[in-house]
Amino acid sequence: MLSVALAATMVAGVFTGCGKSSSKSNDPDHFSMWIFQTDGAGKYYTDYNDSAAVQYIEAQTWDTENGGIGDGESLDFDFQVPVAGSESDNFNTLLSTGDYPDLLDLTVSSENAEALADDGILMDITEYVEKYMPNYVAYLEQNPELKMLCTSTDDEGKTHYYQICMLGDSVRDPWQGYMYRRDWIVKYATPTDYVWDWDSDTVKKNGHPEVTPLSEAKKQNNLTGWKKNEVTSFSASDGDDPDNTYEDNVIFPSGTSDPLTISDWEWMFEAFDKAIAERGWDDAYDISISYMGNSTLGDLVSSFGGGNGYYYINDGTVEYDGTSENFKTYTECMQNWYDQGWLDKQFYTRTDIFYMINTTGVSQGKVGLWSAYTGTALGSVIRDTCMDESDKEDAYAMAAPLPINDTYGSDAQKFKDPDCMYHDSRKAAALGVTNKCEDKDLATLFTFFDWTYTMEGALLTNLGLTEEQISETKLDPNLYEEYGYKGSYELTTGDDGKPLYTQLIPLDDAVGGAVTATRMCVGLQLNGNTDDYTIEQDESAVLKHAYELWTKYEDTGSASDYASLLNSDDSQTWSTMQTTVRDYMSQNLPQVIRGEKTWDEYVAGMEANDPSSVCELLQKQIDKAK
Repeated sequence: MLSVALAATMVAGVFTGCGKSSSKSNDPDHFSMWIFQTDGAGKYYTDYNDSAAVQYIEAQTWDTENGGIGDGESLDFDFQVPVAGSESDNFNTLLSTGDYPDLLDLTVSSENAEALADDGILMDITEYVEKYMPNYVAYLEQNPELKMLCTSTDDEGKTHYYQICMLGDSVRDPWQGYMYRRDWIVKYATPTDYVWDWDSDTVKKNGHPEVTPLSEAKKQNNLTGWKKNEVTSFSASDGDDPDNTYEDNVIFPSGTSDPLTISDWEWMFEAFDKAIAERGWDDAYDISISYMGNSTLGDLVSSFGGGNGYYYINDGTVEYDGTSENFKTYTECMQNWYDQGWLDKQFYTRTDIFYMINTTGVSQGKVGLWSAYTGTALGSVIRDTCMDESDKEDAYAMAAPLPINDTYGSDAQKFKDPDCMYHDSRKAAALGVTNKCEDKDLATLFTFFDWTYTMEGALLTNLGLTEEQISETKLDPNLYEEYGYKGSYELTTGDDGKPLYTQLIPLDDAVGGAVTATRMCVGLQLNGNTDDYTIEQDESAVLKHAYELWTKYEDTGSASDYASLLNSDDSQTWSTMQTTVRDYMSQNLPQVIRGEKTWDEYVAGMEANDPSSVCELLQKQIDKAK
């Protein structure tokens, strides 16, 4: 067991920025805060106090009687930020030593807020929320599906607040998704002689031809729903601005300009193989997957009839999906891809998170299809880092939606929309107020918190400062001045009569995030997908199209939000089973994909762990929400 002395030494050594001097720690208006990370990007600042939005917040006084900015006391924050990669260890060490700060970002907490309150670490802040946070309380009342995620109810039916949640005002646009080398399709793919006929009665009725994929349709001599492909070769043009004016004539076997099906993906893999072979690379591949064989979040797994190969909500019922026929079909597909050489032969050795697998290989242009951040390789950006000289000239990445399975398994696994995928919850983050705050000025703190749930406050925390706010705040450093921006946004009225917030800092300039205060984990998250206002962003055509493709299907199966509602005992039971299931999966599923273990052997070993035994824990929470 880790000694307290050693743990204290570890705490001192894993912070990348510790903010201001601790001499103010006893001041009632001074609050120390542990946050998961900053948006300094290793370039703009190391102390989160230097964010322009935080500087503005600290320059205000807060009216505890009427709410918002007004006559009252000011606040002073001191941020503690762990070194990247040590977040979970650092958080757990702080709790074990008792050397935690006043406020905690709960992102990596293994216990929910109620459990941390039972442990005596977090305060029951119900009194302060109900008195000083009318905007927050009202928003939760208007959104009961969020209220259940951010509050606890005792045996007498009383609502308790143990955390403050950052709440999305709508579903957030995805910040990651699948991308592929479109230029390799243009150069190396051979147009199929037939494509789906979307004007045919068969495709109009069924959504697909009578027989797919094309190889099987030809084998059965049944081309009903197919038509002759008029495109015999592919070509592309960058135009004046590739990310906005790129055009080509690519048509997939599904008769669409974007990949639709699993057989579309496999047709792409054949083209990628030609590109890789021509370059003589032995460390390149078409696609990789999680080192466990399954990210457990759905996505590609869900393309085979739905589910995620893990814990999954199927029409309101929690199921363990890791031994289902759908997951078996996914596994069979991965086996074939591995045998064909399409799947990364080293996938089980790559421990990166699923949207950052082998980022070096991706940036060098050595991967055909991958999942990544929106701004890392989409469009022509990848040209800057490609190794191959020809790729430096014309490499181009486009987004791909999750594919529809038209090839593997039975009819039950084919032509079903994916229903479980990774996306940000509208409960975007949560902040805990620890017992270190009991003698602090909580009235002022919670008044500030509540202000972030107004449009005025949310605009500042999400977007940054206006030109007027900059002029009335003594900023040091002043990133706006340093990088030549007069503000983060301008407010006008759109043609539809609604408020139009035009961002002045391009999305691909990281300084736009560096001037915000989103890492404080409170307030409304302005996602822009509402009818109340419009946020106009400097988005390229290729990115806008990516958003359309990545949001093509609706997530109805994710169960992760409900785990945060479990009480201490149930949370421990749930956590223990998750560890058991994930450990078994990571050790054994890759062997199935590589052909070293049979599916039946895998299922027998997994069922010995009785993974379905914890489904009832989440089911109780889902039933409460009905």
